Order: sequence, then C-alpha cells, then structure tokens
Amino acid sequence: MLWQVLWLNLLVAAAKLGYGVWIGSVSLTADGYHSAFDGMSNIIALIGLWVAGHPADHNHPYGHRKFETLATIGIGIMLTLACLHVLEGAYLRFSSPSLPHVTPMAYAVVLATMAINWFVFRYEHTKAEEHHSPVLHADARHTHSDLLVTLSVLASLIASHFGIWLLDPIVAVLIAGLIGKAAFDIILESALVLSDVSMLAPEEIHDVAMDTEGVLFCHEIRTRGTRYHIMMDLRIHVDPQMNVMQAHQIADRLEDRLKAHFDGVQEVVVHVEPHGAHYCPAVTTSA
Repeated sequence: MLWQVLWLNLLVAAAKLGYGVWIGSVSLTADGYHSAFDGMSNIIALIGLWVAGHPADHNHPYGHRKFETLATIGIGIMLTLACLHVLEGAYLRFSSPSLPHVTPMAYAVVLATMAINWFVFRYEHTKAEEHHSPVLHADARHTHSDLLVTLSVLASLIASHFGIWLLDPIVAVLIAGLIGKAAFDIILESALVLSDVSMLAPEEIHDVAMDTEGVLFCHEIRTRGTRYHIMMDLRIHVDPQMNVMQAHQIADRLEDRLKAHFDGVQEVVVHVEPHGAHYCPAVTTSA
C-alpha cells in the first residue's frame, strides 16, 4: 500500500519543487521539499513495516514490533530536517525580498496536489485503523500536515498576485512550525513506547481482576507497548486449596475478560499465587 503512496508523494514533490523554483515562490518550493521528505518517510515506513512483520525468533523472542517504532522515529527526524530547510528558505527571502511570478498554472498545480494529498491522507488513515499500525498513523498525520501546508501556500500565492511579497516567507515560517510540531509529537510518542511507559490505569485493571470469580487479591500490575498492541502482566492470589487446573482456569478467565474490557490488549501474563497471611501487601496496585 505504501508503494502507491510513495509514488504519489514523489509526483507531488516534483510538481511543487519544479513550479516553485520556476515562479520564484519560497513557500511553494518549501512545500515541495516537505513533500519530498514525505517520500523519504514512506521509504522508512516500508522498511519498518517489513522488519516489524517478521515473526519472533531466537534473538528476538518478543518479536520485532519495536522496529516499527524505530521507523516512526525516523519519520520524525525527517520532519525535523524538513523544518530546518524551510526556515532557511524563509530567512533567505526575508533577507532578499522579491515577488514570485504567479500564473494560473501555479494555482492549478497547488489545487491538484491538494487533491492528491487528501486522497493519500484518507487512504493511509483508513489502512492505519485497519492494520492498527502506528507507523501508518504517523505517516497519515504527516500527509495531513502537508495538506494544511499547501492550503497556506495557496493563500500566499494569492497575496503575491496582489503584490504582497511578505506573506510568502511568513507562510514558509508557518510551514516550519507545523512540520516541527508534527515531528515533536511523533518522536515523543515513539520515545514513550520505547521507554515502556504505562499504557493503562492499574486501578481499572485491578477492579476488573477483583470482579473475576476466584480472584482474592491482585497486585503488581504493569502495562506497556503501543495503543494497538498493549502487553500486560499482573499477579493474582487464589485459594491455596485449589489444584493447578482450577487456578489455571481462573487465570484464563481473567485474561479473556481483560482483553474484552480494554481495547488494544494483545498479551496478558497472569502470575498465580496461593493467598495467605504470610504475603498480603498493603499496596493493591502498582504501575
């Protein structure tokens, strides 16, 4: 799916860059570079999805899913580079003011690329929801920001047509701000995943566990992962007179209830212990 998106992004980038340089519009040229980085991020996404799709093996017993998160960080880095490049172009235009030569074809190029960006955004967003892929979500957000950027470029072209040169570099700075914000959000979200930040409230998990028949106590609740692939582990206490089979059935029942109650929970590890006065900690939950 990303191959088609890649070629569309490259087509959009070529149109914006070529025509932006020809008419001397710093905002349209900057938008072209932004689209070019879209294409590079597509390549990173393709590599990340390919690696993440590999099954668990001896060296990676938990699978390769975090490689997708690394690829998502790569997209954030590409956005950061695009932000810096756009700021450089805006600075040069402020230093040497000039008006771009706006023609009807310039409007046609901008409107056509906006239509393509909208199609790509909707396509990627739909596929991201369908496959629960954070890297596709990141790329969809990137494409959506490109759509907003192109809209602001259209406004700058209209202003330039009426002799207002200042709006062209101002829009370029606004483009840099949008790109930088998207980069920050993507990198921050990926960093939280890599640092195993808690994904769910332990108190709510505790309530579900204690509402499960046979569970006498619950503690040491932990969650991590992404919003579409949450991994959870916790300890429960059961009647010490139970046999292994009965305790195992309680654990299985609790696992099913947790997966049904929380969206995105894919893996649950339940540690079963005999309940007794010798071990009953005062703290009932812990992240």
